[in-house]
Amino acid sequence: MGRLATPPREASLWMCAHNHEQIFNQVNIYDTSLSDFHTYTL
Repeated sequence: MGRLATPPREASLWMCAHNHEQIFNQVNIYDTSLSDFHTYTL
């Protein structure tokens, strides 16, 4: 029941992690051509 009433701060943190995961997946698409650059930025 507590998970349904998510605090705004926790919700924003989850959205931040979710957006980061989407960006990371988009970067992985170019991982074959930019593998060196990708590992360097990590």
